[in-house]
Amino acid sequence: MRRADGFYQENQFGNALTECEAALALDPALAEGHHNRGVALYFLERFDESQSALERALYIRPDFAEALFNLGLTLLILHSSDEEALAVLEKATETKPSLASAHLIRARLLMNANRNQEALTSLRAAIEANRDLADAYAATAQVLERLHQFEEALAHYDKAIQLVPDWADAHYNRGIVLGQLDLHMEASFEQALTLNATDSGTQYNWAVAVRRIRPYADALRIADQAIRRWPSFDLAYYLRGRMLMNMGHYEESLKALEQAIALRPDFQEYRDGWRMVNTLLGKQ
Repeated sequence: MRRADGFYQENQFGNALTECEAALALDPALAEGHHNRGVALYFLERFDESQSALERALYIRPDFAEALFNLGLTLLILHSSDEEALAVLEKATETKPSLASAHLIRARLLMNANRNQEALTSLRAAIEANRDLADAYAATAQVLERLHQFEEALAHYDKAIQLVPDWADAHYNRGIVLGQLDLHMEASFEQALTLNATDSGTQYNWAVAVRRIRPYADALRIADQAIRRWPSFDLAYYLRGRMLMNMGHYEESLKALEQAIALRPDFQEYRDGWRMVNTLLGKQ
């Protein structure tokens, strides 16, 4: 199995599968071999075969927590309902409470179902198992936001950022929490965007976060800050236009939207926003 482990580390899953099958030819009752074969099949997107291999590993060794965890991941791919995966992941965490990744994935499924208190319990177990798991701190912060426990959420975002300083989404979401606490949020939004200002995904996440801010004047201030920092940032002009529209400043809104269109004339959403403001002004 050592050679298979080496292939896993190099993402050579076809070769890893070959090694696992060779090991199982010698010892068909090797639970680890069935498990590793199942993992290789998962990464090769042969999910039905992966499920069968992982279930075989668990038939041989019912307390194999890693096999339970990976079976849970496979079931998420194969089935539209999360309930079966939740049950398997819960068994994995009961079998091996130190398996932080199982607690984390289980928590995310519970979050999807708005079972926030249960998710919080799973996330705290994940952190207890691995205090350096940044994803668990960030997910905990998200649940605490839902529960309007903003100060505790802020502390968890701070911990996630301490572990992963260049995590843009954590900076965005930290800014949202600061806004909820009526604290200075601009620095968090600027830091988030600074990390990768030219990436379209980063820009989109920044825009989503800014659009959530209330009052609109605060969102407008952040858009203006981005424009000062990046004068050709079309999305910032668009957001400026939308915030001004929401505030009833239609003439200023038009100017901002026209700047966004000038920078990116092929983007339909900017033109739709411009037409909307013209309609509000009673123009053709």
